[in-house]
Amino acid sequence: MSLDEYELPELVTVDHEWRAKAACKGLDTSLFFPARGDMSAAHAAIRVCETCPVQNECREYSLQFPDYAISGIWGGLSGLGRRKHRQNR
Repeated sequence: MSLDEYELPELVTVDHEWRAKAACKGLDTSLFFPARGDMSAAHAAIRVCETCPVQNECREYSLQFPDYAISGIWGGLSGLGRRKHRQNR
């Protein structure tokens, strides 16, 4: 399954057109959902995010959800990264 096929939670206020421009479009989603503690796999996903023209949109999308509602690497952030990002806002 690729990320463009992954069923994302829908929010009325979010424009999802950014997904068509994502660097991860067409890649296997398992890359972005590594096993807990597998830092080398997480870093591989983050490297893809670093090249993405819509990294900020993806990150902002993921930050709209509570930690328990969304997992994986989004916009270059892991779950821990998203928690830290929220705390620093």
